Formats: sequence, structure tokens, C-alpha cells
Amino acid sequence: QSPSHTGAITEAFRVSDGAVRSAHPTHAMGLWGEGAEEIAAGHANTCGLDAESPYHLAAQRPGAGSLLIGVDSRRNSLVHVCEAILGLPYVDEAYWNDRRYSYDVIHLDSRVEKRENKRAPGCAKCFDRVDRELERAGRLRRVSFGAAPSLLLRPDDIMEAVQALIATRADAILCDEAQCGFCPGARRSRRKHGMV
Repeated sequence: QSPSHTGAITEAFRVSDGAVRSAHPTHAMGLWGEGAEEIAAGHANTCGLDAESPYHLAAQRPGAGSLLIGVDSRRNSLVHVCEAILGLPYVDEAYWNDRRYSYDVIHLDSRVEKRENKRAPGCAKCFDRVDRELERAGRLRRVSFGAAPSLLLRPDDIMEAVQALIATRADAILCDEAQCGFCPGARRSRRKHGMV
């Protein structure tokens, strides 16, 4: 029942008739329509943006798309899902500021459960490189949503763009900022596994 922390559109969606919210404590997803409850089920027991998370399962539905309203792929959670599906080693080994964090999950029966975050979505500062790759491949669709310039992307195209970037350079979607709390650790992980 807690409100969305990602804006008015997601909050309006959350409270709309028929909307279903997954029970993940840090990366809940709102769904609506056929199969929504099935897709949301089990999210509490997975990593938030992992393979087999609702983000991945919804993206696999026929005709699925990713509509980025007024933003680019630096706000596209599917890129993190691609990192997990591709098995990039830093997904399991890098953490913000080199430390895992834990949080309390408060269940409906008021029971409090302490959990450790096994995977933390990394830095997204350079995920706009995915958009440039999609544009280069002729697969970036610019649309309008109301007055907001938006991007409509196919999940399969996003995966192909991430794969193309990673094939060229393993750290292609990591940022170059020395002060970043995530990317230097991700690069160490990459080097440890011999990825160039």
C-alpha cells in the first residue's frame, strides 16, 4: 500500500482499478492486464531486476514495449535486466561503495525480516549509449506521450543493443567517472574475469 517513489504517473497507475503491484521490497513493479498477477507472483523472492523478475517476464510478452516518457535509457530498468541475463560478472560482485546493504522487510502480519541485498542495480549514467546503439541500428522510435517527447523501444532490441555494446567493449555501459560509487568496482570485477 505504500506510495510509489518514482513519480505521479506510476502512483496514478498503482491506485488505478485492476492494477497489481509485485511484492518486491525495493523494486516493486506495477502491472495491469491479462497475466498481471501471475507475472507479479514470486517477485519478493527474486533479485529486483533479475532474469525471471516481473521486468523480464513482462518484457517477454508478445507485443511488449518499453515506453520512456520524457527520459532516455538512463531511466530504463530493462538495461539492468539485460546485464543480469547476460551474466556480466559485476552484477553479482560489485556493490555501491563496495559494500552490501541490508534492509527490513515488514510483512502484512507485522513480522520484520532482515534481508541482505544480493544484487544492487548498478550505475545507469551511460545507459543512453544503448539509445545511440538503437538509433545506429534504426531501432529507436521517437514518439510523443501527451506533450512529453518519449522513446518506444522493443525489449528484444534493447537486449541486442546491450549485447552489441558489450561485444565491442565489456565496460561499454559503465560510466567513466572516477568518483562513481559503482563503476570502478564493476571494472575490477570485469578485469578479474578477463573481460576486455
